[in-house]
Amino acid sequence: MIDASHNSRVRDLIDLLAPLVLQYSKVSVNFIGQLVLSTNEHFRVVDALRVGDPDLAEEAARDHVLRAGTRTVEAIEALDGVRLSAANPISNLLAPYRLTI
Repeated sequence: MIDASHNSRVRDLIDLLAPLVLQYSKVSVNFIGQLVLSTNEHFRVVDALRVGDPDLAEEAARDHVLRAGTRTVEAIEALDGVRLSAANPISNLLAPYRLTI
């Protein structure tokens, strides 16, 4: 999907964040219900692509990324025993994307 977007900025961001996100997302899915939530969000994206609805696919993908980002931040906070704040550089990067779920 990233390649199909033809968006180099998205590719650069994914390349930059992938190692960190992957490290914590492997753990965050072990939190109760996280794997189910993430899987359902992926199915929404795939279903939208399958029916050929690009607007719905974008909405589902955006929703998943925002929610997964929030879950990843929460996993980082829980695992590292920290509260991400403005003093923490990754918090500055993720703060605009944090949702209440």
